[in-house]
This record gives sequence, C-alpha cells and structure tokens, in this order.
Amino acid sequence: MALTKLTDIRKSLSVEIEDLQVNGITTFTGNVSVGGTLTYQDVTNIDSVGLITARSGIHVSGGKLGIGTDNAASDLHINSAVPTIRFTDSDTSHYSDILQSGHSLYISGDRGSSGSGGIIFRTQGTNERLRIDSNGNI
Repeated sequence: MALTKLTDIRKSLSVEIEDLQVNGITTFTGNVSVGGTLTYQDVTNIDSVGLITARSGIHVSGGKLGIGTDNAASDLHINSAVPTIRFTDSDTSHYSDILQSGHSLYISGDRGSSGSGGIIFRTQGTNERLRIDSNGNI
C-alpha cells in the first residue's frame, strides 16, 4: 500500500520512511539530519557557497581558517614544518613564495622560469617605495 498523504503529524511523533521521494517545494523548519549521502541536482540557483572542511588538516572556527591546526590564532593560521604561501600567475611560469623557516621569514620574488623579478614595496596602490632586484640591489 502506497502512502499518498500525511496529515495531522504531531510535533512529538517520530517518522521513519525508507526511499522517500518528494516532488515540488518542501520546507523543513528546525534541524535536519542526514545519515548518509545528500545529493541534489539543481545547482543553477545557489546563492551561497560553503567551505568544505572534510579534508584532514583544514579547520574553520570562529571565522578563522586553520591549516594544519584546529586552533587558529589568527584569520589565517598555517601550521607546518615549513609553512609556505605560493603566488602563481595564470600560466604558472612565474611564482613567488612567502615562507617561514626556523626563526626567519623568507620572501622570494619571481622564482619562475626567468627568475629575473624582484620584490617591490608600494604604498597607496602604485607608489613604489623600495625595490630589491634579482641581483640584490636596492
């Protein structure tokens, strides 16, 4: 016997239904738990995107992102043997790194194919104030 309509379900009632298919608009209020895989097909009307923290070592807590730590002390906290942030251009032939090793912070400009770039410090957008070229000249 197929069940076609549920009416008068009270708040304290617990209902377990196997292979439920709902057509049309469905609204849930309160908490919804899914013990398995949740799949959806319409991805054209998504108005927000969430950060998936299912990978080991990535944690979001209180608006802070921790990589390699579940207790981020700042907005972005990287805990690793040699924590590194790499900036790569779209064709990946040029890249720069900021890394911490021991008690030192390293900024490496243009470590790509030519390696001829430098490190440029600017203020107020485009006002260059200091440049260290690939030969170490200031």
